[in-house]
Amino acid sequence: SSWQVAEQPSHAVVPPSSGTRPGAGSFMARGLELLRSRRYTAAIDPLARAFERQPGAERLGERLAECLIEAERYEDALDVLARVRTLPADPASSERASPRDRAKLEFLAARSLRRLARYGESEAAARRSLEALPGSLASRSLLGQVLALDSRHEEAVAELERALSMLEASGVPGGRGQLHYLLARSLRALGRHEQAARHLREFRADREKEAAADGR
Repeated sequence: SSWQVAEQPSHAVVPPSSGTRPGAGSFMARGLELLRSRRYTAAIDPLARAFERQPGAERLGERLAECLIEAERYEDALDVLARVRTLPADPASSERASPRDRAKLEFLAARSLRRLARYGESEAAARRSLEALPGSLASRSLLGQVLALDSRHEEAVAELERALSMLEASGVPGGRGQLHYLLARSLRALGRHEQAARHLREFRADREKEAAADGR
């Protein structure tokens, strides 16, 4: 999923200011460079410093939250996302608060809350993400996962089956294995063992295809 992002004690996100305050640009450039190379933990400090100096930058805060999630600093990520939600509207920006932006913001919150086992809040955030962008496969899948973790397996199966149908209709290769596995677990919990076994076979077949592709 294009929105895939990943519990340590909470740390201060924004470092204290020193005497000199370089512009946000240099910190942002360094942070984004580290983010592109997937050095998420290293990217946190420069992105936090850039966000301190340019607090109205919604997407900068979003990227900082992504890095914090990857570093398993979920409470800190939620703090940053809360700040982003309260940013004043920027009339000069035509991209601000687009449906996709709102959906991703809520998706990131739902991911953090799921990791903190705050399932009710995670479900609410995932549903807000889907309200903003109903076609979001990542948010639909996450909603199904959260419902399953909350032992609401009937609802989980419905959402996971919708996510699987969306994925198959998209024609995007891969990604089916996890959904088949999650469906198998919820169906087994509901006592629907034959259906669970079918999804488990699909999961294993998908894993074998991935292994064969990696071996080429």
